[in-house]
Amino acid sequence: MDVDTLLTQGDRNRWEKQWSVSGRSAGALFDAVNAALIKPGKWSWQPVPAGAASLTSAWTFRDESGGLWNATAAVGTLAGQLGTLKLTMIVSRAGSGGG
Repeated sequence: MDVDTLLTQGDRNRWEKQWSVSGRSAGALFDAVNAALIKPGKWSWQPVPAGAASLTSAWTFRDESGGLWNATAAVGTLAGQLGTLKLTMIVSRAGSGGG
């Protein structure tokens, strides 16, 4: 599996990171990301918002101060790159208006 960072941006209330991934199927990548998030026990799975892409998962967690954060993980195809996937993770502080 080859992974390259495409984008990293954000501030103290919201950040987004995108990677290109090759050498895995979309379903296998999606399952691996979800397994990694649930394993530490810090993240809680949430229902996916209406209208989200089929390979999107939603998560919440509380930080050390008790603040609530929302996150989404989405797997899709990378435009113009046959056989390459794009993994996008967005994390935002609840109530900050992002993600």
